[in-house]
Amino acid sequence: MSEFSACAACDRTIRWAITNNDAFLPLDPHPIDGGNVELLDEVIPTTKGALHRARVHGRGSQLELVLEAVDTDRYVSHFATCSDPYRFRRRTKNTAAL
Repeated sequence: MSEFSACAACDRTIRWAITNNDAFLPLDPHPIDGGNVELLDEVIPTTKGALHRARVHGRGSQLELVLEAVDTDRYVSHFATCSDPYRFRRRTKNTAAL
């Protein structure tokens, strides 16, 4: 995996980042107004390449207000724009019958 690749579901270009929990995060490649993911200057070497650390901000959070006040690029998760995001979601165990 490099910083950019093609989505296996919709074939659009995605940009990869890594979260504070060291999870890989697919992003749309270009920043947008209203995005809630900030790419930090920190670059993390991984076995799959060097990726930017991503900070995901919850909607309506205090940090979201700070991001709106400063001129920083913000991205959106590719799960929000992919035509088939469920292909990559982890299935949860149905515990309703337990």
